[in-house]
Amino acid sequence: MFTAFCCHIANKNVEIARSISAISTIRNESSDYPWNVRRIRQNELYEEANLIRHSPLQVGDIFELKFGDGISHAFILLAQPCDLMVRKNGARDNGDNFIVPLVPITDRISYEEARRKRQGFLRKQAFLHYFYPDSNDVAVLRFADTRWITADVLDLAVLDEDGVCRLDLRTENPLPPQFTVGWKGRIKKLIDKYEKQRKKLDEIEGNIAVIGDEGIRKTLWKSVMPRTSLIDLKFPSVPYSNGLFDFCFRRIRRYRQPGANRILKTYTQYLSRDADAPDFARPGLSGE
Repeated sequence: MFTAFCCHIANKNVEIARSISAISTIRNESSDYPWNVRRIRQNELYEEANLIRHSPLQVGDIFELKFGDGISHAFILLAQPCDLMVRKNGARDNGDNFIVPLVPITDRISYEEARRKRQGFLRKQAFLHYFYPDSNDVAVLRFADTRWITADVLDLAVLDEDGVCRLDLRTENPLPPQFTVGWKGRIKKLIDKYEKQRKKLDEIEGNIAVIGDEGIRKTLWKSVMPRTSLIDLKFPSVPYSNGLFDFCFRRIRRYRQPGANRILKTYTQYLSRDADAPDFARPGLSGE
């Protein structure tokens, strides 16, 4: 009797499971389509900002650089996980001037066009599927456009409640309780470093205030601002003012694993690829 009862329950569960698995995930334009498949897929691939609040930097973190005119650019962080970690004393092995690669997310192509791209195309680029919330368009990452930025700026996003790369030294900056010992040490050292920069910049600002030419004053002030990138990322030229460092950078989401590591692997293969000699005999290059 007990065995028959268990079989009955198992059969019912199988029926329920089959009814769910039978739901089509093929795109359907009809109004009675029961699932927002694109949104479900995006949730599978990306973690939103509220889910990674105060989380240490990881491969796949996506940042947004905003400007006053409303224009914004997105970047994805690619670096070895061990390089992004901090040790118990709050320091990385690479020292204070540790820089990490950011790949801009600028190009946008259709899903169908991405499927037609040849393998050679993906030797120098990578795709981010379902990056755009309003369509199935694919974002293209061009490795040749990689920018290198100091981790001192990105680490501020870990401290900030909203994931903004900003530090207000005029107020207290409490450490989140979920921080590990290493990250507590890292943030304390980071705050001390920016406090030293603040004192230096305030002193310089007082000295150049006596210069009569406003143009010269602005040029000198911009020249002493903290360097954020080895290549111009169009960061604000003056990220510091009156005890506030604001780099207009914000962590907006994270590309989940294993996708993030797959892009990292493609990027490292791009860096180590063989450099082929130009084919000067190719039609159009020989002058014929």
